[in-house]
Amino acid sequence: MNIQLTQVCIHNLRSIKEATIHLRPFSVMFGMNDSGKSNFLLALRLALGNGNIDEKDVFCSLETPYNTDSVISIDLKFIPIGEDGQQTETFNELWGLHLGENVATDDEDKEFFAFRTEFNYDSDKEEYIRDRKIINEWRENEIVVGRSLRYKTLSAFEFIYLDAQRDMSSDIRDKSSMWSKQISKLKMSREAKTEIETSLGVLSNRIMEESPFLQQVSRDLASATNTRNSNVEINPVTRSVDELYKGLDIYITQNASSSIPIANLGLGTRSRAVFASLKTIVNKKINDANETPYFCMIAFEEPESHIHPHSQRQLVRDFAGIQGQRIVTTHSPYILSSSNLNNLIYVALRRAETRFSSLSSLGLTAEAIRHIERFVLNTRGELLFANAVILAEGETEEQALQVFFKEFFEHEPYELGVSFIGVGGKNYLPFLRVLESIGANWYIFSDGETAAINDLKSAMQQLKNLPDKPDLSQYDNIIVLNNSHDFETYLLDENYENEIILAINEYEGIEDEDHQDPYFDYFMQQHHGESMSPRSTGTPCESCGQMIKERLLRDYCSQGGRERAICDCMKAGKTKYAVPIAKKICSNCTDERKYPPKIKTLFDKIRNCLEG
Repeated sequence: MNIQLTQVCIHNLRSIKEATIHLRPFSVMFGMNDSGKSNFLLALRLALGNGNIDEKDVFCSLETPYNTDSVISIDLKFIPIGEDGQQTETFNELWGLHLGENVATDDEDKEFFAFRTEFNYDSDKEEYIRDRKIINEWRENEIVVGRSLRYKTLSAFEFIYLDAQRDMSSDIRDKSSMWSKQISKLKMSREAKTEIETSLGVLSNRIMEESPFLQQVSRDLASATNTRNSNVEINPVTRSVDELYKGLDIYITQNASSSIPIANLGLGTRSRAVFASLKTIVNKKINDANETPYFCMIAFEEPESHIHPHSQRQLVRDFAGIQGQRIVTTHSPYILSSSNLNNLIYVALRRAETRFSSLSSLGLTAEAIRHIERFVLNTRGELLFANAVILAEGETEEQALQVFFKEFFEHEPYELGVSFIGVGGKNYLPFLRVLESIGANWYIFSDGETAAINDLKSAMQQLKNLPDKPDLSQYDNIIVLNNSHDFETYLLDENYENEIILAINEYEGIEDEDHQDPYFDYFMQQHHGESMSPRSTGTPCESCGQMIKERLLRDYCSQGGRERAICDCMKAGKTKYAVPIAKKICSNCTDERKYPPKIKTLFDKIRNCLEG
């Protein structure tokens, strides 16, 4: 196409008060329901099509009530690109001739074409009037419009919109669909048309010869006309090629089955068939546009609808085969995980206004992008749709916190749009970079161990581009356990010893059938006196300089032994005990003891966030 839409500026359209969106050849918009994704697609339809607006389409809020003086404007900026997809300094000959004096230049003497679509209220007609104007200057903080844009200029631009209700079997029968319009344009030579229509006549006559019923109907209809020498001709098959197209259908053969009409297949297959037919139609239009310029913007709204998760991953590859500029709005983490990070645009509703955040603005290194794609998009893409995200050190905390959350809020986390993510120790940074870029609400629940604190400080230092590691206490959304505790020792320090032992015993049952000992007692008996893993003494060796390690024995009989046994038992079971212990604390404890203090602090902050 040798042309690309790179920027869109919108004012006062529905939930979009003011926004500038940067687009790429393939852009993917994602966000919660009702965040404003469809409103952006509406803006493109209004700018590139013939639609109009009414009162309900004008932005308004408690602070900005509806006013007929409000003007809706949509600015589009196009740049010339070469065959390699990179920006060129000038439009090619076809586009240069078509755009003519509408072409402007930027501060670097590079050409662009831009126009504004504006809607003003006409009090005499009591309706909104659309006007389009050329944009002469486009700067970061200033856009200058000029004369009116002739409608003929936009004849080379097409906007194709596929909503979530697409269905190939319906498109075949809908005369207004792109498919039907394309089929109606099919051309063939006069000789071929005559030959086919002769064959159709022969086929129709043969059917009549084999059907006494149709012959009788023909005679009865002739008698009913009450006209001398009248004749009625019944054509079981149309004799016109043009009419034949109207009966076109698609049949699919799967494995060894017989051919099945596409209308009898599932919505997923019928939906993907729409994409396949669109590819053929659009690519043909673009390939045929050798003498006339042609630009096509294709918008796919929720393409994942009706499609199996594994097939959703394939959609991005399917769309890559469609020429033209493409934009997708989606709720599918599978589509996000298959997309290039730089193509992602996050859409959120903040204080009744839609905000757009492009992940390409992160300016990350290739290694940082690889980490985000590996640890975030490919594994926990759902967090990109969350109202709030809680990052915890590991799987134990991730599981336990969700039990406490359900008890505290009386809802499952997903019901409130909250995601819990175990980052696996050191992997905070990829998650934080994505969450910061989209303006998401995030919290960290961290162990208090020295290594964990240092890792978290390093992540915050890189995230905030600080010269030194920061003091974590300055961040209101970071909760750190006291006294160098990990999660297990923290629960012990908060005096949940009885609940922990009850939960472990109930989970494991009776271990020693001869003595009927509860599991925890059995654990103490079996492991007391065992050799522990070597631990550093903190003293370097005088010969090699490495830290001297010592191997201690487990001691569960001396003072504090029971607490050490509980801690060892929890760590031995780690993730399998997380949920039972959390549930036991919630069921056995009342009032303030139902939620460990640090967890209560975390949930109070989340509640304020959700209510705000």
